[in-house]
Amino acid sequence: MNVRQGEVHMKTTLEIRIAGIKAAIEHVREQIAESEDRVSKAFLEGLLAGYENHLNSLNDILEIVKVEEENKYEVI
Repeated sequence: MNVRQGEVHMKTTLEIRIAGIKAAIEHVREQIAESEDRVSKAFLEGLLAGYENHLNSLNDILEIVKVEEENKYEVI
């Protein structure tokens, strides 16, 4: 695998992980809406916050990868 293939692989992996986290967030939101138990709801809200933080971090990393990719191939 050359450097370019590695960069594409990293970007694709990030995009797949982001999609998975988004699906998990949606699932947890549905569980919160259905939950009647306060303890379970509080646990799920904490889980949701963790997923949202993870999603934000992955989006930040993906943005850096995209900017680096653009800068690398920018015509001078």
